[in-house]
Amino acid sequence: MNNALVILYKDINEDLANKYESLYKDNFEKIFHLMPFYKGDRKNVIPVFENKYQLNGYITQARKILSESLCDNFIIITDDCVINPCINSYNIFDKLNIKEGDCFFSEDIFTTNINTFSDYDWMLPSVLNFYLSQNGAQMKEFIPIKVHMRAEYNKLGLRAPFLYTDYVDYLIKHIITGKIQNHEFFYKLEYSNLNIKNLTSAFTSTTEKEKLVTLYPFAASLSKFFIINKSIFENFAHYLGMFASIRVHYNIGFAMSAVLSTDTIKSKKDIGGSHKIVNCEESMIYNLYKQNQGKLENILSPDTLVYYPIDLMKWKTGELNG
Repeated sequence: MNNALVILYKDINEDLANKYESLYKDNFEKIFHLMPFYKGDRKNVIPVFENKYQLNGYITQARKILSESLCDNFIIITDDCVINPCINSYNIFDKLNIKEGDCFFSEDIFTTNINTFSDYDWMLPSVLNFYLSQNGAQMKEFIPIKVHMRAEYNKLGLRAPFLYTDYVDYLIKHIITGKIQNHEFFYKLEYSNLNIKNLTSAFTSTTEKEKLVTLYPFAASLSKFFIINKSIFENFAHYLGMFASIRVHYNIGFAMSAVLSTDTIKSKKDIGGSHKIVNCEESMIYNLYKQNQGKLENILSPDTLVYYPIDLMKWKTGELNG
């Protein structure tokens, strides 16, 4: 089995790359660091030219190099995520209770509902960018119309509720009078001739034209750890780049690209047994190290598979590997 660890960095940080190398050099056959605007000469650092809110675009820009690595699976993490050092290419699927070839997200995928825009400050800007940018990105040629997109969600057991005109009124209220008015698209929406009802009717199917105006159904996930098999990698990277091009947040870009690329997505809820993925305050694990004077691999329980968020820059190299 030939698996690659792919690490997505929000900033140039060779010291952090050294720490990840120290942790995982013996665990995975290949390690790739995707780093924005990198100008150095490290062979396994791939420079990307994208902003940190479109981490999904990193994968697309590095697609050729990653594809030519001839890896069976790509284990993708963000730079605030740590995989337990007891996990390697040979046991990762058993630990996660999934089959080799399964697509895996460390957090569940969810679809747009009545609460998501108020719960996540990155969602509304992303959705509006989708509508405002769609013509320039030729989205209609590649993205299913609404009713078909809902069918894709249904295959994965995801419910995508219809959001009708009263919800459009909710959007108008929060766009025009809300606190988030510093983005360019808000300005365009408020001061131009753009009509939000026209925007929300984009990708409307014949079936839905008789209904009240509805929003296109979006999927998102808070995952920081992904496994993508080579069989879907090309399609996955294609969609990742597409969503990056219209400036949607990577939480949406990764989720929707996976939905459009595979019929099966495993997530945290599928792990089962005593294994778990921990998402809590970073200071907890560092304080635990200080109390126990042990290595990171001794601090993390063998049942704790993935931990985030964690700031490895707080850890000295000796604290990571002995």
